[in-house]
Amino acid sequence: MTRDALGNDPFARLGRKPDEAGGGKKKSAKPRKRKTKAKKPAKAKTEKTILSSESSRPARRRRRKSKAGLGMAASRTKAAGAQPAGAAPDRTAVDPDPAQRLEARLAARRSAPRPRPLQPPPPPKPLSRLETLARETGRFLYDHVFRVRAEGASRVPVRGPVMIVANHAGMIPYDVLMLQLSLARRPGGARASRWVPDSLVGGVGLFAALFAGRGPLVTGPAKAAAALAAGEVALTFPEGEAGLLKTVSQRHRLLPFRQRGLFRAALDHGAAVVPAAIVGSEQVHPILFRLPLGGTELPVTPTFPLLGPLGLVPLPARWQIRFGEPLPAAELAGHTADERAESLQDLARRRLTGLLADLLADRKVLLR
Repeated sequence: MTRDALGNDPFARLGRKPDEAGGGKKKSAKPRKRKTKAKKPAKAKTEKTILSSESSRPARRRRRKSKAGLGMAASRTKAAGAQPAGAAPDRTAVDPDPAQRLEARLAARRSAPRPRPLQPPPPPKPLSRLETLARETGRFLYDHVFRVRAEGASRVPVRGPVMIVANHAGMIPYDVLMLQLSLARRPGGARASRWVPDSLVGGVGLFAALFAGRGPLVTGPAKAAAALAAGEVALTFPEGEAGLLKTVSQRHRLLPFRQRGLFRAALDHGAAVVPAAIVGSEQVHPILFRLPLGGTELPVTPTFPLLGPLGLVPLPARWQIRFGEPLPAAELAGHTADERAESLQDLARRRLTGLLADLLADRKVLLR
């Protein structure tokens, strides 16, 4: 019964429907659908966001380092021992006095060796007119008259004392100029050299000016030792003056070495001994014989003294110069210094003889 005797609806006063009160049929509950929000597209990183993220990285690193530093300080404090309550913290175990640190650094800096300032090399000495003339004449002879072909100049060490041992011939020591120019044109770096002549030739002022190079002429083993002590290259001809006056029958042969003092000087100063063979100097002024003249001998060539001063004009013979390997000091025999010098002299003679034989085997044209 849904209505009372007066015909009024009791559920109307309660504000409910019959179904909700339990009198009607219940409707089947439908499952609710969840509302999903549509995903918004990812925003592209702008320059501002990139800069902010990059600027935050150093801040994070600083925070990590500060935390690590606090942890290390705490561990040091624990290792130093706990301080009594109310006492001032002891900072000497963790951080020493800055004044002491500064004094220690200054003391270490004072005790450290100071590097010496680099000094510029001394300027080269100006050449005299005679030296300039000799150099230009030597270049003309080297390139156009003798047409020198030098081999193995790179075997000469770049630094340190060096003694060149070469054969001598030609009446006029053109071989000195050719050796000097070969070393000046050395591949990998030029080397200046000094001629070490005998005392008689070294006393002649003309030879001193022409062949001394840029510096004083050194003569004899004593002055050669001074040149080697200075780290220079000494040009030596152990055959002596007799090598310059070799006749046609003696050409391409080595005379006995009579200057053992040169090899003793090389051993005393640790100089590298390099043999150098020269072929072609015998054909410049071929000596037929030597004419005794007073206490000396006058060399006689096909043109001198027949043509007078014109007979001193060199013939255009082609030259070849070959440098050998430095002589090994391990192969020297003997216990005393004189024995080792004699062994070094014999070794240099054998190596120089071998270089001459190799050059003569390769040489086919003398004049062309």
